[in-house]
Amino acid sequence: MNDDTAALELRSFNHQLRRMAQPTPGVKDRHAVPPITLVPDDVLHTIFHFVAEYSYSRIAYVPIGRERGPRDGICVVSHVCGYWRRLALNDPQLWGYIVLNPDSSLAFLQTYLERSKDAPLRIRLEGTRPTFNRNIEIDLRARLLADHVHRIVEFRAVEFRPTEMNTILKWFKGAAPRLRCLMLEADSQLLQPAVFSGNLPALRDIYVKGVSMPWQPYQDLTDLQLNDQLVPSMEKLVWTLRHCPRLKSLKLGFLDAMIRQDTGEQLCSVEPVALPRLEELFLRSHVQEDVVDLISCLRFPDTTSVSLKLLGWHRHTIVDLPKECPSLSAITSKVKGLFLELTGCDAWSASIVMTSRKPEFKLQWEWYQEGKNNEMVDFIGLSPTTFPALEALVIIATSYQLDVPHWRCILSAFPCLVYLKLDISMSMIANFWTALVPKFPRNENMLDALVVPALRYLKVERMEEQETVFNVLGECFRARANRGCRLRTLDLVMRSGRAFPPTVLDILTENIGKVNITYVRNPYSLDEGEAHRAGSSRNSSHPRREPSMSPSILRP
Repeated sequence: MNDDTAALELRSFNHQLRRMAQPTPGVKDRHAVPPITLVPDDVLHTIFHFVAEYSYSRIAYVPIGRERGPRDGICVVSHVCGYWRRLALNDPQLWGYIVLNPDSSLAFLQTYLERSKDAPLRIRLEGTRPTFNRNIEIDLRARLLADHVHRIVEFRAVEFRPTEMNTILKWFKGAAPRLRCLMLEADSQLLQPAVFSGNLPALRDIYVKGVSMPWQPYQDLTDLQLNDQLVPSMEKLVWTLRHCPRLKSLKLGFLDAMIRQDTGEQLCSVEPVALPRLEELFLRSHVQEDVVDLISCLRFPDTTSVSLKLLGWHRHTIVDLPKECPSLSAITSKVKGLFLELTGCDAWSASIVMTSRKPEFKLQWEWYQEGKNNEMVDFIGLSPTTFPALEALVIIATSYQLDVPHWRCILSAFPCLVYLKLDISMSMIANFWTALVPKFPRNENMLDALVVPALRYLKVERMEEQETVFNVLGECFRARANRGCRLRTLDLVMRSGRAFPPTVLDILTENIGKVNITYVRNPYSLDEGEAHRAGSSRNSSHPRREPSMSPSILRP
C-alpha cells in the first residue's frame, strides 16, 4: 500500500468516527415529549371509562384456563406506561367494573375491590366452566362481594347450576340501596326465599330466570322480565304492578297456576292497574285463566307491543281476550293486516298463532293434545268484533284438519276482508272452498250468511291439486258471483307440474275479473324467481291495473 492510498483510508476512517460521535436524531430527542402525552387527561379518562365499560358489557368467550384479569379491561390500560397507570389508579370508578369467570382468582377480586374504594360496583359472575366442586371458591367470592353490597349498582349472575346459584344468593338477602339492574339466570327453578328481600329503592331493571323475586313496590322500575318463575299469588302480583307506574317493559313467564283469593273481577273491581308508559307486554302461562285475569286488570296505551302465549291442555271455556281487556281491544281494532298460522301435529300438539306487524300484536295458543283442531277454533273466541278493521289476511295451514263449519267460523271473524293469501298443505283445502260458498239461496237475501263478502283479491300459494279440489273451487266462485260478490283477481300457483283443468278454468274466467295461473318448475321451492308463466293470464273483462296481492300492511 502506497502513501496516497493509506492517506485516503485514514481520512475515510476519521470521517466515520466523526459521524459516529455525532448524536443521532433519536438520541438527541430522547427527552422530548412523546405525542401521546399531548392528549388531555379528561380525554384519556373518557377513553379509559369506555374501555372498562366495554370489557364489562361485551359478551365474549373466554377460553377455559385463561383468567379474565390482567389482560382485560382497565388492567390493559394501566400497564401501558407509568403515567397511564397513575391516572388509572387515581380513578376508583374505573375499577368498579368486575367480571369474574370460573378461573378468576380471589386476589384479582380483592385488587379490584380495594382500588375501587367507595365507587359504585358493577358485578358480573359467569359460571360457564363445566367443573365440579366449585362451591367453596364461589362461596368465598360471594361472601367478599356481600361485604360491599351497599356499593353494588348492577349485579349479574348467569349460567350457574342450582347448587352454585344457591351458594351465591345466600349472601344477598338484605337491602341493596343502590342496586339499579339485577340479572339472574339459573339452569332450573330454585326453591329458596327471594333474593334481595330487603329494600331496593333504586331498582330499574329486573331480568330473572328461575329465581324468586320479592314482590315489593318498585316506584322507578322500567323493565321487569321474569322467566320460568314460580308463580306468586295473583293479589301480590297485581299489587306490585300497581306500584310500578314507570314500567316500560313487562315480560312474565310462569310455571304453574297462580294462587288467588279473589276472582279476576274482584281484583279489578277497585281500580285497574294503570301502566301509561308500557311499550312491551309479554305473558306466557300454562294456565289460560291466569293470563285472562291478569290482562283484564291492566290498562296500557294502544301503541304497546303485545305478545301472549298460552300453553297446556284443552280448556272448555271460550276466551275472548280483547273483550276481557279494553286496552287490548283498542289495539286489535286498529289491526288491518294479520298472519294466521294453523299447525297440527297428530301425535303431539296443535297451535294457532295470530300475528300483526302494525300494530305489533301476537297471540299464540298451543295445546298438548291430539285431535282437537276444530275445538281449538271454538275456544279462542274469534268474532267480528276482534279485528273489525282487518283488510288483509294471510292463512298458513299445515296438517291442520278443519271441517267446513270451523273454516266458516274463522272467516266470519273478518267481515271487511279484501285481500286473502293462502298457503295450505295437508289441511283439507276443499273444506275451505266449501266454506266460501253462500250457505243460503240468493232469493233469501241473507248476505250475513256469506263469509268475507268484501273479498276481492285472492292468492293461493299452495294447495292440494286434486280434481275434487278444483271442482269445488270452480263452484265456489260461481256461487259467490251469483250472490254479487265477484272476485276481481285470483292468483294460483301450481306446484305439481300438472295442467290446470280447462273446464274449471272456464268457470273461473266467467265469474272472476282476472285469473292468473303460475306454474313453478321446482315443486319444493317457494322462490318466485323460479316461476314461469305459461299462458297463465286470462281476463273476463277489460284489463285494469290491479293492486299488489301483498299490501303494505302485511310487509315488514
